[in-house]
Amino acid sequence: MTGARKLTIFDWGLIAGVTVCSSALAISDMAKGDGMDWLGITSAITGVFCVVLVAHGNLWNYLFGLVNVTTYAYISYKSNLLGDCLLNLLYYLPMQFYGFYVWTRRRNVEDKTLAVRRMPMRKRAAIMAASLAVVALFGFILSMLKARAAEGSVIEEFHLYSQYPYRDALTTIFSIVAQYLLSRAYMEQWHYWIVMNVFSILIWISFMISGTPHAIFMVVMYAFYLINAFRGLAIWSSLAHD
Repeated sequence: MTGARKLTIFDWGLIAGVTVCSSALAISDMAKGDGMDWLGITSAITGVFCVVLVAHGNLWNYLFGLVNVTTYAYISYKSNLLGDCLLNLLYYLPMQFYGFYVWTRRRNVEDKTLAVRRMPMRKRAAIMAASLAVVALFGFILSMLKARAAEGSVIEEFHLYSQYPYRDALTTIFSIVAQYLLSRAYMEQWHYWIVMNVFSILIWISFMISGTPHAIFMVVMYAFYLINAFRGLAIWSSLAHD
């Protein structure tokens, strides 16, 4: 079972990869006189520890998750990613405590490992359809806020808008669904994480090109998240039951 599995060489490779890449990027920034980006490094490293432990059903993922969502919320706010900021601050943060509570009660009696579940096909389709409908609605709301910001309203002053409304909406809503499915120990969470990670990489690449602080660390972090999501899907698929 997932909880009984120890971290493999592949897992430590992911963790080492993020650590090395983040450190190298930080040293490069220091050489340019920009100073050490401790916030970006912390967010990237704690984030990859979290997702690797999730793939193995390890409760310690929630400790690293607390640090990651807090730092990432601030980075998103400074980058005008309203959806990501609110998602981490108002949803991911409390869900760390909820997930920990649920996981401690979804343990196999024999070895105390996490019992992974699989959804019926009809339920999968219903959740996906509902998710896409909410993405469209939330994207429309964010686009309206962006329009108001362009008019010079107070929304712009307080960064209460998104530069990429529909992409931000998709990553936000899919993340909400994925985090809930994660907390309930459903294997289908990984489908949503894969899509969300792909779009997040695209968003942060655009910010990296424009010179946004911390962006390059976020690209590295989400790239490793994506690799781990495919691995998590493979592990949980082999363990899930209806």
